[in-house]
Amino acid sequence: MTAPGRRRLLVAGLMSLVCPLLITIATGDTRLQSAAPQDLSIQDSIPRRAGERVILFNKRLEADWVVALTNLPYEETRPKIRDLIDQAFGIASENEIKARVDVNRPFERRPQEPLFGDGAIDFHAIGAPVSEGREWRIQTKPYNKSWRNNYSQSGWRIIDGGRLFAKACSLIVVSRIDRSREWVVMHPGIPLPFTASGETRLVTDSEIKVIERLLTNEGQPTTRYFVVPDRYFSTNALVEVMTAITNAAKELP
Repeated sequence: MTAPGRRRLLVAGLMSLVCPLLITIATGDTRLQSAAPQDLSIQDSIPRRAGERVILFNKRLEADWVVALTNLPYEETRPKIRDLIDQAFGIASENEIKARVDVNRPFERRPQEPLFGDGAIDFHAIGAPVSEGREWRIQTKPYNKSWRNNYSQSGWRIIDGGRLFAKACSLIVVSRIDRSREWVVMHPGIPLPFTASGETRLVTDSEIKVIERLLTNEGQPTTRYFVVPDRYFSTNALVEVMTAITNAAKELP
């Protein structure tokens, strides 16, 4: 039975976007993989009602986060994408965060969130030349609201890549929480006559379109996407993601 709380998405079928989309966590790519909600076994009804597509990891699971690495400098990226986020969803709160690397804290004891640590200082653990990280953090207003008090809310982080990789670039990290009340379903798909509230973490094309607008406005700068599947994934998996991002940053023009 699907219980209240965090809900997972299981892929029942798969459709591509307008053109074939690929994602490789090892190297990053310029495109993302997605599926329509009707092609997924999904308790969250919000994406279907909103006509959205769900971003996927490895053709099976929803992305908990999407990370975009672009060669746009932080000082240019921050205000421009901030305005685009405000236009698309509205902004509930925002602030700049700075954090210094604590060389005495074991990487294995890092907090689960935020991803990569405040200002992405966790990149220090794989040899990135960062001593102090910096990021602008935004929480949107609720959107996709319905009469059942269902809604979406996304969190955005614009990270100063120059402090991580000694090169003018930015990381844009986005993750969304859908809070909704849905009919409870018993395995294998038998609906029960009552509803329960829960949360689903995901990213959809609604959020990615904001990033794509920025890239279009800026003349399509070099950008690589990375998909991070689950906030409880292993330390080794996190190191793999950070290493892939670091390698991609080295190749930025």
